[in-house]
Amino acid sequence: MRRVSLYAVLALLLCAFVSPSPSRADGIDDFTLSDGLGNTITWQLPASPTPTFPAPGNSFAVFAPANINGIEGDTIRVGFANQNLGGGIFVGQLITPASGAVAAIGSGLFANQSGAPQFYSGPESAPTFLTGSFSFAGVTVIEVDNQAGTLLDEDFTSGTLTIAPDAAAVPEPSTLALLAAGLLGMGAMLLGKLR
Repeated sequence: MRRVSLYAVLALLLCAFVSPSPSRADGIDDFTLSDGLGNTITWQLPASPTPTFPAPGNSFAVFAPANINGIEGDTIRVGFANQNLGGGIFVGQLITPASGAVAAIGSGLFANQSGAPQFYSGPESAPTFLTGSFSFAGVTVIEVDNQAGTLLDEDFTSGTLTIAPDAAAVPEPSTLALLAAGLLGMGAMLLGKLR
């Protein structure tokens, strides 16, 4: 019986050291970007991503596979600006979109608009996304002439970005530790009865 009690104490100590922290570094966030023209782009990123292009003090960018208007699209480049630059987001396709497809949606600095939200906290080298629904004024680019480098169809519009933790997230380490502690305790009790 003393041995079982020792296992229980060890299991509780293990849980204390693996308790959940406020940071969501291991989580995944779901992003939904909609504009007033009926376009919607969805993608996923780690809640605390490693930026591909950090620009300390003003912005960072990452790449992500996306769903554009219900169709699995190619990889997009997603840029986030802080309040030093007027906040905002830029989501752009890396390939030439088909005629009539969304080439890019932007707000804040990226659309020459001021007062867009900042969608993350922390430094640009180690950001953590804020969750919630954010509204902003922005611009949607429908077509781009890559040879001439000009925008063929650009509409100013309103936009909404929703950032939510992924519902199918993996269990936290503390949950796994509690499960392991329970299994160890049951195993210890079974061994005690067999002896």
